[in-house]
Amino acid sequence: SGVSAATREGVEMAQRQPEQRPLLEMIGRRNDLAALARLVTDPDVRLVSVCGTGGIGKTRLAQELICTVPDDFADGVKFVDLVPVHDARRLPERIASALALPPPDSGSIGDAVIRHLAGLNMLLVLDNLEHLLESTPFVQDLASSCPDLVLVITSRQRLAIPGEHVFELTPLGVPMPQGLTSLESIGSSDAVQLFVRRAQAADRTFALTNENALDIAAICRRLDGLPLAIELAASRVTEIPPHLILRNFVRILPFLERSSHDPDGRHRTMRNAISWSYESLPPEEQTLFARLSVFQSGFTLEGAQ
Repeated sequence: SGVSAATREGVEMAQRQPEQRPLLEMIGRRNDLAALARLVTDPDVRLVSVCGTGGIGKTRLAQELICTVPDDFADGVKFVDLVPVHDARRLPERIASALALPPPDSGSIGDAVIRHLAGLNMLLVLDNLEHLLESTPFVQDLASSCPDLVLVITSRQRLAIPGEHVFELTPLGVPMPQGLTSLESIGSSDAVQLFVRRAQAADRTFALTNENALDIAAICRRLDGLPLAIELAASRVTEIPPHLILRNFVRILPFLERSSHDPDGRHRTMRNAISWSYESLPPEEQTLFARLSVFQSGFTLEGAQ
């Protein structure tokens, strides 16, 4: 009511517009993608939280998901990037903008979003919600009020609300020392494959060889199979070959970064990725982590106490 036919047509066109496919191919995660696709197309599942540490690939997996399952949702898929949003109260406005909804004639934007989505069969991805957890009640209202809507949240922290299905992402598989029996066995590791493909993007002549395979395998282990860290290291092979990265690991790692033109400042360096999590913590938890820094290689609960 009160919305012109042209405006309604614009909203419908925005909803039907396909999401953009990322420029870089996703390496590994095929089993994770298949499992997540099965989960979101399960008729009994309405809310999925893809959780994991910073740089582990939550956003990338969600981007691949919406390119995989659009035909399973009559009203399509929509990906909402929440990085630019710094106030949890602005979440409904951000969703409304992504859906190209006009300002409501009456009531709140949140109510308008719920009314609009209540009759749709859609997959809605809310990416990077961890710094907006105060908006959890609205997310819960959205899930409970829209019976044919499937919500996928990416976050470093679960929402802990009824109906939430947590999909925990783990690091990529790395080659263990006892498994380094051949070039083929090393190259079968997802972490090594990611390193090689990203290195080839920087230097098309780069290849996994008998001379560099053990060094690359060791780098991937030192980086704990974390995709962001592996990509940052691999992107610098034209300047720092693998054996020098490994030899000077502690000194080089803080300087690994993406181009300054990369729009995602949180992930331009590993320091940024860690800071994004740290700065989202309340002061007492920041103090706790500062005290835990006396441990160099992890700690037990007893040690922390």
